Amino acid sequence: TQKTNRKYLGDIVLQDTFTTSTNISNTLADSDIIILAIPVQSLGPALETLRHSIPPNAILINTAKGLERSTGRRLSEIITTHCPHNPLAVLSGPSFARDVARGLPTAVTLAMHSTDAALNLAAAISSPSFRCYASADILGVEIPRHARLGPLTAGIDDAHHLERHGVAVEPSPDSALVEEIPRGLQEGGGAQVCSGRLS
Repeated sequence: TQKTNRKYLGDIVLQDTFTTSTNISNTLADSDIIILAIPVQSLGPALETLRHSIPPNAILINTAKGLERSTGRRLSEIITTHCPHNPLAVLSGPSFARDVARGLPTAVTLAMHSTDAALNLAAAISSPSFRCYASADILGVEIPRHARLGPLTAGIDDAHHLERHGVAVEPSPDSALVEEIPRGLQEGGGAQVCSGRLS
């Protein structure tokens, strides 16, 4: 079997430890961490199918962006509706799959309700080129999805080769973001994270 995904990753060869399967139940059966990389408008229906196969203690990491169009619900609300007993984490970029697969320096933020849990999970999924910063502010990370936190220490000395990451470290002005920030604050999101700053 070729270890490539030409549609999304071009000729990049994936590691030998990477496996694929069409059997959802077998794949998820012993999972400790499950990454939900599902388009936002398909998340609810997908979880309705998947929830019976998800182990009750598996950590769910959501990487989707946006709100459910029909209800206006945040994605964390959708996930906890279908999987109320699973620990939830929210991962926010910027990150680009092809650049991550090539090993280019990437900085992301991961939020959970518990700071200690976020720190442990961030350490578990980090690598020398994929730096994950922990937060306990799920709302602050989830609502302003485009207020990107990009620590300048993540590969700044190699900026010439960072391509899109060279500019992705700056919070991007976005009209939708401006509308979402007050909601994030109103619902309990931290001011620093909602404004694109994390100390």
